[in-house]
Amino acid sequence: MPHLAPDFAALGFNIYATAGTPVIKLFKLAEGRPHVLDMIKNGEVSFTINTSAGKTPRDDEVKILLL
Repeated sequence: MPHLAPDFAALGFNIYATAGTPVIKLFKLAEGRPHVLDMIKNGEVSFTINTSAGKTPRDDEVKILLL
């Protein structure tokens, strides 16, 4: 996965991620707004790649998929 981000950025995509990732920071759902659901609803996201681990990230994954 880490090897894909530079390729997408080179194609002109903005790369957003939650804390701990060297990209444009995006809040986790429980941390506040704006978060990925807001961006999806606003038509600002072309696609998502979710690399979740643990209960809370998996709960967020379900919310994203159900949108």
